[in-house]
Amino acid sequence: MNNGKLYGWGSNEHGQMGIKAEIGMEMYETVNFVTEVIREGYEDQKVTNFDISDTALLFQLENGDFWYAGMKIAYKPEKLNLQLNSKPKLFAAGQRALVVVDESN
Repeated sequence: MNNGKLYGWGSNEHGQMGIKAEIGMEMYETVNFVTEVIREGYEDQKVTNFDISDTALLFQLENGDFWYAGMKIAYKPEKLNLQLNSKPKLFAAGQRALVVVDESN
């Protein structure tokens, strides 16, 4: 969205929607309505890019930080602690893997 928020709906079998916020909501149930991804920990940052697979969500914030959800590890977004030499724009979410390319020399 133009406001930098990330929304989704669909299968959440692996927690890849990053939306477990509602009381009584099962962690891995299908999300049948457009729902905002939890913004806890990055409330003041905008999402600038994302990738999603059938098991994982990976997204980048305007400050260059990467966050992920899913793979039955994180039911809400968690920050990836990467030590990169640049702010890469090339990344991907796979079935059981996340990839970020450090474009520095």
